[in-house]
Amino acid sequence: MRASPFAMAALLVAGCEAFVGDYQLLPEVEPVSSGHLCAIERDRFVFALDLGSTTAQPDLETYYELANVDLISYLTAIAEENAQGTTTHRRVTYLMGAAGVGKSFATRNVLDGFAPADQCEIKLSDLFYGDAALLDFEVVPANDLEAGDGLAFNELPSMADPATLQLSQLFDAAGCAAGATLEPLVIIDDLDEVHDEVATMILRRVDEFILAGAPGAGAFVHFLVVGRPEGFSDWLTDPHRTEENNAILDMFTLAAPRYQTAGDLDFRVRGYLDFSNQLADLEATGGVVPYVEAVIDGVEKNPFLTYSMGNLAVGNVAIEHTRPGTDTSEQVLKPALFDDVLQRAGSSHGRPEAGDALGPAYLRLLEDIAARYVDVDDDGGFSVPSEDRQPVFDADGTALGEVQVRQALNHAGVAYLLSVNALSARYRFDPFWLHAHLVERFNQRTVPNYTYRTCE
Repeated sequence: MRASPFAMAALLVAGCEAFVGDYQLLPEVEPVSSGHLCAIERDRFVFALDLGSTTAQPDLETYYELANVDLISYLTAIAEENAQGTTTHRRVTYLMGAAGVGKSFATRNVLDGFAPADQCEIKLSDLFYGDAALLDFEVVPANDLEAGDGLAFNELPSMADPATLQLSQLFDAAGCAAGATLEPLVIIDDLDEVHDEVATMILRRVDEFILAGAPGAGAFVHFLVVGRPEGFSDWLTDPHRTEENNAILDMFTLAAPRYQTAGDLDFRVRGYLDFSNQLADLEATGGVVPYVEAVIDGVEKNPFLTYSMGNLAVGNVAIEHTRPGTDTSEQVLKPALFDDVLQRAGSSHGRPEAGDALGPAYLRLLEDIAARYVDVDDDGGFSVPSEDRQPVFDADGTALGEVQVRQALNHAGVAYLLSVNALSARYRFDPFWLHAHLVERFNQRTVPNYTYRTCE
């Protein structure tokens, strides 16, 4: 049936959806391309394996030291300064790193220059959760990712009034004073695992303590504060910071080790098997070599695993998912690894996991953000203006509200904050393959009969 002039006019006005005669023409939904993300991954992140070499380092500490030469040199120098005891030292170091990269491991194992009696660790995740009774203030939960109308995806531990926080409260709870004198090295770990308001106040109080001459400390005092970049961002962009604050500060980013030879990968697998209490049984049954060979084969078949193995947490689950008898195709591996990444973020920061009530809405949110910011630079980074917000929908498409994009990415465990200022922040999905994977999930959800496209 020929469409009338009125119907044709309606078609032109409607644009993306209109009736022509008795038939409804629906627009074709174009998928979001992830091909350029795969190209960036190959050029920027994937590295060649030397499977003909059995070269390996003697221990995990050495792998971290080789990947972080400047950091190790710096820590060695301040340890020597403390040992000499001839100068007054008052400084702060921020050690940042991606989710699961091994920050806590590194701080425990590469500070050999400081005697155990000369250092104190304030592990905020323990103190604000299980050991909260040691604090002389009440720990209260505070919403982290909010979608409005009272909907919160997760909470982080906070205080009723963070402005009342005093460092002495943390020192006393962690036992950081030998007699009346503060230990020379104070490590504050897991900064990002408390609410941003508390994290910012801790950093502010550390600066105030140092700039006031470190009352109650000896001639040497150094604070090493460890966490993901989002834990530091509010204080680093605070308008009240001055040149005095910058003058006492050094910052480092912890790099992941590289496992690029057959020997490296053998070491990595055996280390994980020992950590997970599987090594002895496998050695008794002759199963270690087949296990190692299966993992190496999985890494060789899936280039995205070359750089993923360096992340302590992601590498461990990658080893589990490439063990003998598993399907190591990309379309099977990535969803399995992604589920484990979400599970880790759930345990450390309370973010929803796939099986939680808010899991479907949260997964959809991450997919929508990945597709929205698919245009990245040559290093995989993208900018998020401070005003950017993202609608939130549940599994059946019902609107639940909206969230700040930066708030969604911070504490998610899937993105790394590269830089931040008052107007914008730059992120990169981490491990980087997550960006293409989330885009492909978005396409599967929004494009009828869409087939997941791999980077192979």
